[in-house]
Amino acid sequence: MIIRKGKYIMAALFCASMVLGFCGCGKTAQTGEKTNGPDYSAPKIIKSDEISGFYADFFLGNRWTATDSHNFCFRIDADENGVLTVHEDVLQISHPADSEIMASLQDVISENKLSEMNGINSVTASLAPGYQRCSVTVDYISGEKLQFDVNNDPHAQWAEDVYTVFADWFAQNGNSMLYPKAETSPIESFVLKYKDDNQSLRYRTNVKVFEETESVFIEKTVYDILTDKTVSSITVPASNDYYKDIAEIIDSCNLVRNYDFSRYDHYAKDYGNHDRGYYGMGTRTDADEKDADNLLVNIYIKYQSGKTINIKTSKTSEIEGMKLLLAELVEYHSSLF
Repeated sequence: MIIRKGKYIMAALFCASMVLGFCGCGKTAQTGEKTNGPDYSAPKIIKSDEISGFYADFFLGNRWTATDSHNFCFRIDADENGVLTVHEDVLQISHPADSEIMASLQDVISENKLSEMNGINSVTASLAPGYQRCSVTVDYISGEKLQFDVNNDPHAQWAEDVYTVFADWFAQNGNSMLYPKAETSPIESFVLKYKDDNQSLRYRTNVKVFEETESVFIEKTVYDILTDKTVSSITVPASNDYYKDIAEIIDSCNLVRNYDFSRYDHYAKDYGNHDRGYYGMGTRTDADEKDADNLLVNIYIKYQSGKTINIKTSKTSEIEGMKLLLAELVEYHSSLF
């Protein structure tokens, strides 16, 4: 095994101990002191694509775990039996590695051109937790190595991509702790509106009180855009399972997690992604896609916990990403009328 196991054990212990701070290793430095000792001989091109070991620790502002931790310490190395094992040391979870995660990590490395950072060692001491040391080491079967230590960027695209690889992979193998806690409180209000060239379709819940008893009703309104007239408006009582059924559809498409994870706009480098119509359901997050004149999707969900999902977009890419969700919601509601 090319990776020295002791190095990762020490790094993992230190990383797991940093509950309020940021994971990282190295000697104590004075406030503002910079460590800058790059390896100028480190190649900027890695020829191999077969990873034999991996280590990365970083802090992400817009990703967190079921324990609300934004610190992550990932490593892949051999366990005491020589089995290549995947670890996340803050949560202290592990699982035997496979070729899938190795290939996915190499895709992230290639797509983000991380080999260009090889040999960089530039860290400023005593920065805020989200900006302290970020360390990456990747060993290859060929004997090549990718290694860098830099000030952490809490919104680094490559780090979010690495997180996604590990979070998805662990979830596929039965452990979803790298994802935030699921929203489990009941839904208490729901609105779906879809508009295209021809018509506007809206479903929304209303609460009516009869003799001090509250009852939930669903209102369906169809509006003809060409004639500028309401075609129909029908109200039916909601079943006892209505909100539960809606929640299952929402959860099947990971809408809540995508919504929470999509606030940051990597293109504009701010938290205005939702204001621009992007909610993590499509493939784009930049601000140069014009709104479609003939399309609008509005989804509003309020949970009893107080959490709200408020989606309003005319971005074609985002609506395309919601196609399955919209189809299931419309099909379900159509069965009620």
